[in-house]
Amino acid sequence: MTDTRSRIPIVIITDEGYVLPTLVAITSIVENKADETFLDFFIVTPGLSENSSLSFSIFKSDSVHISFIHEPIDEFKAMHKNPDAKFGGSTHADLIKFRLPYLINEYDKLLYLDGDIIVKEDLSTLYAYDVKDYYVAAVIDTCVLNSDNKHTYSHCVENYFNAGIMLMNLEKMRKDKISEKLIAKKKEINDPQLFLQSTLNLVFDGKVRPLPLRFNVYYDGLIRIKSKYTIDQLNEKYDARYTSIQDIASDAAIIHYCAKKKPWFAADLSLSSEWYDYFLRLKHRYPEAVLFDTAYPNRIEARSANTTKVSVIIPVFNMENYIDESIKSIMNQTLHDIQIICVNDGSEDSTPELLNSYAEDDKRIKIINQPNLGLSAARNTGLAEASGEYVYFFDSDDLLQENALEVLYDHAQKADLHMVLFDGRVFYDNEELEIAFSKYKGSYQRSMDYTGIYSGDELFTQMVQNGDYFVQACLAFYQRQYLTENNLQYRRGILHEDNLFSLQAMLLCKRAGYIHQEFFLRRIREDSIMTKTFTYTNFQGYYISFVEMLLFIIEHHREITDHSIMAAMNRLLHINDMTYRQYMSLPPDKRQEPQFFDPISHMVSGIIYSSYSYRIASEEENKELRKENQELHNELNKLGSSKSFRIGQIVTYIPRMVKKVFHD
Repeated sequence: MTDTRSRIPIVIITDEGYVLPTLVAITSIVENKADETFLDFFIVTPGLSENSSLSFSIFKSDSVHISFIHEPIDEFKAMHKNPDAKFGGSTHADLIKFRLPYLINEYDKLLYLDGDIIVKEDLSTLYAYDVKDYYVAAVIDTCVLNSDNKHTYSHCVENYFNAGIMLMNLEKMRKDKISEKLIAKKKEINDPQLFLQSTLNLVFDGKVRPLPLRFNVYYDGLIRIKSKYTIDQLNEKYDARYTSIQDIASDAAIIHYCAKKKPWFAADLSLSSEWYDYFLRLKHRYPEAVLFDTAYPNRIEARSANTTKVSVIIPVFNMENYIDESIKSIMNQTLHDIQIICVNDGSEDSTPELLNSYAEDDKRIKIINQPNLGLSAARNTGLAEASGEYVYFFDSDDLLQENALEVLYDHAQKADLHMVLFDGRVFYDNEELEIAFSKYKGSYQRSMDYTGIYSGDELFTQMVQNGDYFVQACLAFYQRQYLTENNLQYRRGILHEDNLFSLQAMLLCKRAGYIHQEFFLRRIREDSIMTKTFTYTNFQGYYISFVEMLLFIIEHHREITDHSIMAAMNRLLHINDMTYRQYMSLPPDKRQEPQFFDPISHMVSGIIYSSYSYRIASEEENKELRKENQELHNELNKLGSSKSFRIGQIVTYIPRMVKKVFHD
């Protein structure tokens, strides 16, 4: 039977010092491949230990083949001055690239990948690029964007490319004896700046097909030189349409950690969490892999070490009657290594004095005073000051079960989750409130148990479909690095900000989990957002959240599954309908369109707000039609009760029956 699967040959060069990064790279490739894709890996090496070689066999399956090519490097030792750059930099083994056309004879085209990468999608699209008239297809190196670029050889060629990811035309290379030319060029130019990449560029000049930037995103490099170029210049160079650097990270098919600073050493490296995520997957799913050896300093486990495990962020405004019970529910948590950040948002009662007294007794408490800027601004202030590995947003009148943070932290840590969701329940300050607001009972308890690890959009979709999607900030536990890397903050100046933040946080999340326990206790009290009379400010909060949620879905639609987009749109339709009803409940003189300073948001808002006028007109027209129909119905009833109408019914009975018989 003929194998019709898409077959992709991949070569990776490694040595004993680079086994772990290579295993992580292959993990990302295998986990993101399509079912119909067959991967044929060639691990080219000057030599590996038996244990290291066995580690690669964990990936073998019906759709993944692994073979080794052992190639000596004696010839290259005189050409390279960095022979032992374990886990960073280039080594003698890298120069084996020169020989690839002859080492792999069974293919005329293959994909070369460095070991310091993460692949985020199936590689078939990349492999499908035509290289018939070229030596390679590759991404132009980001160094060319630097207006102060002093890289000697990048100015000498037409398209100076990054050699970490290359689609190679082996057939043309063999025909043109390219291996001999590369070795000759390296020997010819006795320049320590002439690294392997520049040698390839000089020899391949004029025969390089530029690839889209997304196939080799050196994100940390883009960040480091961002003052040296504009996004328009980047788009022109790469024939792209990005709106920001963050856009590039979201669109990346391959992330390349090609600087000396590597994610297995540096937790603060841009997008290092992406690499660490796949390291943990490798560790959990393939425990038989050799992840540590005598050559490897065990620093991966230490990268996440932090004396502060959780930062609890508590905005406080005029809470003198409730702050004592609430803050003590945090101070008494069984997890002791926490930071308690209380943001006093311009309180005018005795709250500041109470906070200071707690801080004197408990050195984990940090007090920040600011003018009254609102709940969102206070949360953002706390997040900026947070040092914990995880963060939890808590309100200053609620309570938390004493073991909550410990259970959440352990669960998130073990699975390296970006966020963990959980449940809660309400309690009432008095019986009158319980009767008046009984609708809140059960509103923090999900009907289903979502055991396992999900992407955020998967969990979002399931919860929306089951009616289990809750937006409250106090029902979520976040990895701080995840929030900061994605620039996730609360929208300032509005109420009901949780609607926007929750959607953004879930849909961008790569690793989410859920614990089916009621850790959170929501207080229903007088004079809170939940019990106050609805005003224009409430409408404004929902309206602005709706507009910005819609724009977020449009901006990030490529990162979100179709099912999640549909779930999000259903959610948006619900919020829009609710917002419209709130709009109609306002007095006519209070029905004002909320203002946006961003022109796109302003335009979208204008369209939505205009639809309200059409909807009102349509409802008035329908109301008038219903009135006319009722009047007609009343007239018919009067007619039906009249004597003449009943006589007419009798007289016409036989003709009507005859007509019915013949019609049937």
